[in-house]
Amino acid sequence: MKDFSHVFNAHPSYIESIYKNYQKNPAEVDQEWRLFFEGFDFASQSNGHAAPSEASFDTSFSTKEFGVLSIIHGFRSRGHLLSTTNPIMARRDRAPH
Repeated sequence: MKDFSHVFNAHPSYIESIYKNYQKNPAEVDQEWRLFFEGFDFASQSNGHAAPSEASFDTSFSTKEFGVLSIIHGFRSRGHLLSTTNPIMARRDRAPH
């Protein structure tokens, strides 16, 4: 389970069913899944730190937040075209806008 690819490729209902089996009897679950769920349970415990409540998560995004994400994506994908990386020669205009 070094790459966790089977976790990311599995359907959420399948993972939930394995987790329910793990909660009933951890010995029945495959060792890799058991280690994964042990880490999941450890992370969900407060373990001395303030655990975030589920009410504190706001899943709604405003149009301004999507605009900021669009700007960030634009700089990540085309920012190198706007930069001055060669001090000797001017960069060709590749229309990054």
